[in-house]
Amino acid sequence: MRMACVVILAALAVIGCSSPERNKLNRGMEFAKKTIERANSDPAASASLKSSMEQGDTIADYVEKSKPENADLPPFSEETPTLPWSVCIRMTDQWHVNIEGYGEDLAKPLCVTTLRLSEVRR
Repeated sequence: MRMACVVILAALAVIGCSSPERNKLNRGMEFAKKTIERANSDPAASASLKSSMEQGDTIADYVEKSKPENADLPPFSEETPTLPWSVCIRMTDQWHVNIEGYGEDLAKPLCVTTLRLSEVRR
């Protein structure tokens, strides 16, 4: 019983610390990750990304254009964050991409996910 109370209090503390901006940022990070992973594994998504990049778009452009209409997701940018509470998608080398979530401080990401890009994507 005591352990259950501790777990419930810990969950409430985590929920209480979440802000709408942070929740939106987390959804954006997850959306970007799934969109890029899909382009790594799904031939149709891979072809779409390749075509987009051949037209001069970046991976961030591709993710931004993949957002469903009326989706409550943050803006996506390439290389440097442009706004507070946004997601920056940065190529670290030809094989890796960082997805970085920024809060108010645009100098330091709140969270970073690194993905390896497939050969099909390039």
